[in-house]
Amino acid sequence: MKKLIIILFLFAFSVNAQITKDKYYHAGAGAVISTGVCIWDYHSKREMNPIAPTLAAFSVGFFKELADGYKPNGRFSGQDLLFTTASAAIVNIGYKLIFKKKKKKRIIEI
Repeated sequence: MKKLIIILFLFAFSVNAQITKDKYYHAGAGAVISTGVCIWDYHSKREMNPIAPTLAAFSVGFFKELADGYKPNGRFSGQDLLFTTASAAIVNIGYKLIFKKKKKKRIIEI
C-alpha cells in the first residue's frame, strides 16, 4: 500500500505540465471534503462506511459539474470529476492508514 501511494505521488509530479490550474482547484476541493468527512468519522461514536469520504466528495463534485452543464456555454467535465474523486480517495486512504480508529470492546452484561 505504501508503494502505491509513493507511485501516485511521483506520477502527480511527472504529469504536472499537462494539468491546468482548474484541476488543482478540483483536487483541493476533493481533499478538503474527504478530510472533513474523515475527521467527522474519527470523532463519531458510530462506524461509518470506509468509502464514505470518497463518496461525499464524488457527490459534491458530480452535482457541481451537473450545475455547470446547465449554465450557458457550460459543459459537464468528467476530468474535473475525476480529479475531485481521485484526490478524495488518496486522502481517504492516507487518513485511514495514519489514524486508525481503535475498536471499542463490547461488554455484554447478563
